[in-house]
Amino acid sequence: MQGTLLQLAPPTLDSDSRWQVSAEVFQKLFEMADRLDLDGYITPVQAWNRIRDHENFSRLTRERLKTLENAMRPNIKCQGFAAIMEEAIFEILLNKALGP
Repeated sequence: MQGTLLQLAPPTLDSDSRWQVSAEVFQKLFEMADRLDLDGYITPVQAWNRIRDHENFSRLTRERLKTLENAMRPNIKCQGFAAIMEEAIFEILLNKALGP
């Protein structure tokens, strides 16, 4: 999974680096993450799909997204294959940011 995404990364990365990922690659990452047996955890691509599918997604502002990011940050664990987060904690934080 990391290899797929990192192929699109700039040659050097710092904390402010950004790069474009096509919808096709994003979908492939989502499908790959869906095959992992994470039992109560989700990956970043799964989290983004839940954010995007939330009924109040249209109310997501840059400020709310930054608040959600800051709330999630201490709850993210790095595994060898991907970053993960407890699904229940993610849902609580998402509902705080966008409402139930």
